[in-house]
Amino acid sequence: MDSIIIRFLDKARTCQTFDELSAVLESCLKDFGFPLWAYSTEYEKSAHEVEPLLKLNFPDKWVEYYIKNNCEQVDPVVTRGKDIYHPFTWDDVLTAQDLSKRELEYQDQAWSHGMRTGLAVPILGAHGAFSMLSFTGDQKPKEMKEHLNANGSELLALAFAYHSMAKDLLKGEALNQRRKVLSVREREVVSWTAYGKTAWEIGEVLNISERTVVFHLESAKRKLSVNNKYHLVMKAVSMGCVDL
Repeated sequence: MDSIIIRFLDKARTCQTFDELSAVLESCLKDFGFPLWAYSTEYEKSAHEVEPLLKLNFPDKWVEYYIKNNCEQVDPVVTRGKDIYHPFTWDDVLTAQDLSKRELEYQDQAWSHGMRTGLAVPILGAHGAFSMLSFTGDQKPKEMKEHLNANGSELLALAFAYHSMAKDLLKGEALNQRRKVLSVREREVVSWTAYGKTAWEIGEVLNISERTVVFHLESAKRKLSVNNKYHLVMKAVSMGCVDL
């Protein structure tokens, strides 16, 4: 079988969206024996806001149970995985001798939903940011351990490659969404306002009336919930709605 990381990089280089990239990852993992996977991270929604993101194809009933019961707070793969700096099997934490009662209850539920064993790759970013790629198949615990020993380095490279590319795509998609808050004409008049141009001067540059410039400025202020053009410029720039 070809190297999974080489196959992934070869197909991923043409991806334009996060969903396209995730589809490539899913295909590669499936061919590698891991049809089920999950990726958790945080991405920059705006200049001052991050948002958690979970991308996965685990069974619907398990996902519903997991979310409904806030299992991320007790799932040892997540909670204990934050203190592990290398790929590990789920069994490494799910069969620990010091599991709490809640963790043992979670373990029983996971196993009853068919989520018995898998591999996880913790990804530690700047300033303590934590992400994780986790995947599973129908391997027995011993087979999963053997898989990790034989392919751990390549799976680590795959996880970091996907994470790095996902971050770039998510940032770009978030920026595009922020820019769409204002129309093209609104971004133009706000940009010229930032450079100190009056409404009349902007109208001359854009070949529109002064009244039309004022209309677009007022519309932009309403969309960004600000009261004056100075606040409008600062907020539009900080949100990434316009570039200077």
